[in-house]
Amino acid sequence: MRRAYSGVGAALLVMAIAAGPAAAIQSKCLAGKTKCVSKEAFSLIKCEWKARTPGRPNDPNAGGCIDKATAVFDGGALPDKGCFEKLENVATNDCISFDDTQAVQTLIDQCVASVVSTIDPMLPDQTKCNVGKHKCAAKKLKGLLKCYFKATTPGKPEDPNTDGCIDKVLAKFDGGADPSKGCVVKLENSPRSDCTAPIGNQADIEAAVDGCVDSMVNALQTPSSTTTTTLGTTSSTIGATTTTTAPTGSTTSTSSPTSSTTTTSTPGGGASCSATGLTATVGLDYNEQILGGVSAIHVRLTYAPPLVIPGTGTSTTVRARVTNLAGAGSTLSGINDRDLNTDTVDETLDADSRKTTGSLSPGPLFRVLYDCPNGTPIPPSAITCVLSQATDLSGFPFPPAQAALIGCTVALSPAP
Repeated sequence: MRRAYSGVGAALLVMAIAAGPAAAIQSKCLAGKTKCVSKEAFSLIKCEWKARTPGRPNDPNAGGCIDKATAVFDGGALPDKGCFEKLENVATNDCISFDDTQAVQTLIDQCVASVVSTIDPMLPDQTKCNVGKHKCAAKKLKGLLKCYFKATTPGKPEDPNTDGCIDKVLAKFDGGADPSKGCVVKLENSPRSDCTAPIGNQADIEAAVDGCVDSMVNALQTPSSTTTTTLGTTSSTIGATTTTTAPTGSTTSTSSPTSSTTTTSTPGGGASCSATGLTATVGLDYNEQILGGVSAIHVRLTYAPPLVIPGTGTSTTVRARVTNLAGAGSTLSGINDRDLNTDTVDETLDADSRKTTGSLSPGPLFRVLYDCPNGTPIPPSAITCVLSQATDLSGFPFPPAQAALIGCTVALSPAP
């Protein structure tokens, strides 16, 4: 299984945006990308409700469900066939952003993780109620994105709520003037209900979907950019802060991306695998005096052979290799080891770190234990980290200029 969202607790952190734009930018390409995102997100949630259907396999990727949905979006082995790429490759395209398939795919994954973990925070719970709640969320998400699709289409009214489009979708989900008609409430109040905990979470599901849609709409309407930075072996400056190398025997690489920018570092040095493998300690680097604090952040590690993590997806063997280091009041969720380059070998590890109260302090977030042959030298370029969806102490995303001041570090050491 390459991707699964079950058991991704507290993933709402990556979707906490207060409100979407009042009016949309219009272009055929943007409208097309909005439709691409709608189909991908709906398809992934559909995979989840299939896994929660009594009598069916409880793996969301059963029958390659997730793999197929992803391949439609990113093109799979043929990237040029990806939904975004086909729009961007039109000679007369009017796209406002380019080469953003991976960034938006990550956002969709986080979105689905947020919605699914709000509905069903544990492993897939197979009940008709659980299936129904996923359908409620998926239909609302699809409905809202359809309103934005219309608004981004040239010649259509720019207000996504034209003719009450958004109002109708919201009312269908929450019941409007009659809360007892809410989609989730009706499932829970049915005399034949088989609903299990959490109960009474319609508002939480609604908030997850709303934040999800807002984040994706804002991402689609923000031109993407990519920056590559080469760092030395001793120090690097990120905004107003300085990152130094780790203690002797380990090395540190640093990157400072925003939600729409990816920065990759290539420092010197390395570490060798011990008989028990190699540890990579991921750290957060920013100036608390300037930013005030970070409440949550998404981290993506990309690693190269011979580094290996036993298992795949969200399996217990994967989660057992990741240790939370952020201290009391912190949670580490969304741990997911996947094959994103379709070579049948996992090379991408995602995790969401958050502080339930207060701030994630600069310093270690979590540690990953990799298997590798004893004595094998591992350069720091073998593992890169990328941050996205950083939120402030109020739970709102940092503006791009501030998000650019937040960096991540990876310190490599022989496993003890």
